[in-house]
Amino acid sequence: MSRTAHVLDPAAPGCGAALCDALSILQEEDSLVILGGCDRVREAEARGVVVDGAVPMPLRVPRLASPQLARVLRTVMNAPGRGPIGRIMAWSESALVAALGADHRVPVVGQIAAVSGRPPRIEPWRRSRARVHPIGPEIGPQLARRGWRIGEARSATDCPMQDV
Repeated sequence: MSRTAHVLDPAAPGCGAALCDALSILQEEDSLVILGGCDRVREAEARGVVVDGAVPMPLRVPRLASPQLARVLRTVMNAPGRGPIGRIMAWSESALVAALGADHRVPVVGQIAAVSGRPPRIEPWRRSRARVHPIGPEIGPQLARRGWRIGEARSATDCPMQDV
């Protein structure tokens, strides 16, 4: 069975302590990569998740984190003794943009609970590679206006969420 590599930006809306609690239940053999520094890693680990890597986000611009995220994901994907990565699960728009910018051949799925500010910048052809599942029906139209390919809405009460 393939594993999931979760990409989480704890500074993004909807990606706080409650999501870390849910991921600690879901994680099992899955990998988690944090967008942020050591302080963000410590906060996540305090909630019971195992962090496989951390990637700084220069100037809080997700696309600038992509090259480093690509290197970390390659390391996670090639970890000896662990099953293959079958998908990347991004939990915010910033994590989604960083994951899509990291060149790899793994499907990317977004589960997004909230948006803030302007839409992140990413090439349309990259944006179309991901299917985004809004958490709650209210956010779906906002994500569609931002150019994301929308999948079915999920409920926050459905955690642990099974995949697409």
